[in-house]
Amino acid sequence: MADEGISGKELLQGVYDRLFFERVEELVELEKPVRVVVAYDRDHHREDIGYMEYQKGKVISLDGKHRFISLGEPNGSYLAYDNYTGDIRIWEGKRPESAFRMEGFTNSAIIVTSRGNLGVSKHGEFKDLGDLIEKQNHYDLTPHLQTTIHRPEFVDVIVGRIEEVLTGRS
Repeated sequence: MADEGISGKELLQGVYDRLFFERVEELVELEKPVRVVVAYDRDHHREDIGYMEYQKGKVISLDGKHRFISLGEPNGSYLAYDNYTGDIRIWEGKRPESAFRMEGFTNSAIIVTSRGNLGVSKHGEFKDLGDLIEKQNHYDLTPHLQTTIHRPEFVDVIVGRIEEVLTGRS
């Protein structure tokens, strides 16, 4: 079964590509990347910061309101930060308001770790997605790599749930 599955990064890309595909009004390349602080550690002699960085996205319209959806890439010096592969973040409006924000993963619909595990923020509008991930995503752990392999059809399940939350059908 592991050979038939997809990695966490492939799942994340698939969700991003399919999310509101029919409602995309505009594809946007940001003039300046948006960095969101998701990890921070400091002591007397050092400071480590982990970011998710967003360079492009898509604008959708739901019930007359615009949302900006972007696929994040990890960046920064935080020592434990290499545990994250990326996330999908959703903002209200046509563009993120500023180029630097401190909000953790609160506005992330889904987070993927370097081992392929999926997660969601315990805060924000997508917190209930965590139960869905635990209940429906049957996967294998590739023994020699300790990497989570996901069922390809789970992409559509996640897309459906995120769209339900954003359209108020949940």
